[in-house]
Amino acid sequence: MRTRALVAALLAALLPSAGACATAPCGTSPAAASAPATPSAQPSPVAPSPPPVNDLLVLLDRWYDNLVAMRHIPGMAIVVLRGPEVLWRREAGFADLASGRAVSPSTRFYAGSVTKLVTAVAALQLRDAGRLELDAPVTRYLPDFTVAGGDASRVTVRMLLTHRSGLRREGADPYWMTYDFPSWRTLAAELAAAPLDAPPGTRTAYSNVGMAVLGQVIAAAADEPYADYVATHVLAPLGMTASGVGGGDAALAGLATPYSREQRHLHGARRALAAGDPRALSPAFGLVTTAADLARFARFLLGADPGGSSVLAPDSVAEMMAPQDAGPVWTEARGLGFELEKVKGYLRASHNGWFSGHRAQIALVPELGLGAVVLANADDAPVADVAGRVLDDLIDADTLARLAPASALAPPDRDLAALVGLYGAAWLPERDVVLLSDGLWQYTPTTSASLPVRHGLARLLPMGGDRFHVGSADGQIIRFARDADGCGARIVLQDGAVWLERRPARP
Repeated sequence: MRTRALVAALLAALLPSAGACATAPCGTSPAAASAPATPSAQPSPVAPSPPPVNDLLVLLDRWYDNLVAMRHIPGMAIVVLRGPEVLWRREAGFADLASGRAVSPSTRFYAGSVTKLVTAVAALQLRDAGRLELDAPVTRYLPDFTVAGGDASRVTVRMLLTHRSGLRREGADPYWMTYDFPSWRTLAAELAAAPLDAPPGTRTAYSNVGMAVLGQVIAAAADEPYADYVATHVLAPLGMTASGVGGGDAALAGLATPYSREQRHLHGARRALAAGDPRALSPAFGLVTTAADLARFARFLLGADPGGSSVLAPDSVAEMMAPQDAGPVWTEARGLGFELEKVKGYLRASHNGWFSGHRAQIALVPELGLGAVVLANADDAPVADVAGRVLDDLIDADTLARLAPASALAPPDRDLAALVGLYGAAWLPERDVVLLSDGLWQYTPTTSASLPVRHGLARLLPMGGDRFHVGSADGQIIRFARDADGCGARIVLQDGAVWLERRPARP
């Protein structure tokens, strides 16, 4: 436990705030870090950051932009939190390919099943107010709720939260094929005609219709429609003013165009999809939000929002992240809304989301105060891998072991910074050149979201005259050719027989 406490203290004291990375000149490499998600907010004071973590953020910038471009993801936004602060934020690509509208912090996305966490917060909020009992039967709040076989009275509110109700995953209508989602009356009639898949409380099986039932329970306990209750008692107090639950014109305003991919392979053409209205299934996957708003929700769940306790008591938030159906030794479990796992010795609470061509992920490491939210407008975007990769690299044992005493960073070497950028040729793998605290490095961009960000890095060892060994003193020799402005224009190989041209920054 002392080791974990030391790790947490090191992270709190030494990880940099957003904007700590240096930018490269020549107008071709992206800015290293973006502004905080709330531009008007004053950043909290932080200690100067040690080079290894600044280096990681520089690499994350390049890795993220290359990943979006090479996987042909239309647009993706990420916010990484360290407690109340935005540690790193990035937007890449387009909210709409046809118009060229770029993804921004205010771009709205469907969060899909991340909505289930909002629904869980609403349920626990009502529980804490004495208006809802988790272990009470659903029929206490919905007297007309029935299932074929007469088992409805054995289904409890907690079972809906933990996916142990025995209810089937979906309703009888083929709404995933037609995107014509049912009303509650229609869905309730379908459930009444269908037997449970398992006796209540005996099996964990993911259920969207279970969350739809929970939404109706919340509405009955609160005596107001689910969407109105969530908007007033969860979203508004957290400052999630660009968010809402459900469909309609208001939900579609500013929404990123959703895309699928023809033929389901990496280079298949993108196809725009129609946005859907989840109607009765809104408590399961109907949240529309922005990266900035979802980061506010994550900050609240990390206990880093000063006003968060007015929405839900800290003990109740912790209850959401406590395993509900696991023994004393576990690696994966379910909380109240959350999916739980142990990664690198720490609890990770997360949830993935998909709806109408959009993907979403929220992942938290509460012990370290770290969180990541990712939103994308492609139904094949690897948002869970992206969030997990970033968090893994931030808590990687090697990174933490190399944390040095805090010290002010030296300004970047402008002469070397002029060589930073992406270089490539039609038949050769691209090389991305980055400037870290100890000099220039190169790596080959990849479509993988699961490999460590440092995978494939090779240091460029200076030989003089813009010539470098790659990786070691006996490694390949490369030479940079500069343009009239002194910026890198080519990487020259094999004594000039082969070269890679500098390419524009990723859009």
